[in-house]
Amino acid sequence: MPVAPQVLPVEVRGEVRVQVPAGVPVETAWRAYTEPALRRRWFRLPGRLEHEDVDVREGGHHLLRGAFVLDDRTEHLDGRARFLELAAPQRVVWTYEVRVDDVLRSVALCSTSFVASAGTELVHEEQFTVFGADDAAAAAGAAERRGGVRLQLNGWRGVALAAARG
Repeated sequence: MPVAPQVLPVEVRGEVRVQVPAGVPVETAWRAYTEPALRRRWFRLPGRLEHEDVDVREGGHHLLRGAFVLDDRTEHLDGRARFLELAAPQRVVWTYEVRVDDVLRSVALCSTSFVASAGTELVHEEQFTVFGADDAAAAAGAAERRGGVRLQLNGWRGVALAAARG
């Protein structure tokens, strides 16, 4: 009989909205977000990457699997993005889930927009739920989610700027 996966009992819901001025044309901003070779440079998991598959289209995905070494153990990470809508070059609607050691830790519904102005601004809006073993772990996961989005999008900005320079 198969063993049921662990279910973390505490849920924390949250939202994050991040605006990133890119300083590049909207077409370049879009390419940095959706072109697989460029996306691989900024959409990452922490630690060592073991597998990655990128298929950016409606119904497509960005799958990541890796390992993160801590002092006393290694965590096995699994990130799964699913693309629901790509409306070039205006908006990407997608979902994202993260599992650690095969246990669901977070899920998110995301809308990422590209506002054409004097250099394009990326606007990322996300509703998420983080799961934890207790209140403190779930709260820490929510803080990590908010900070991780900002850090990841700083990476996107760097890739967009490099793509604009050629």
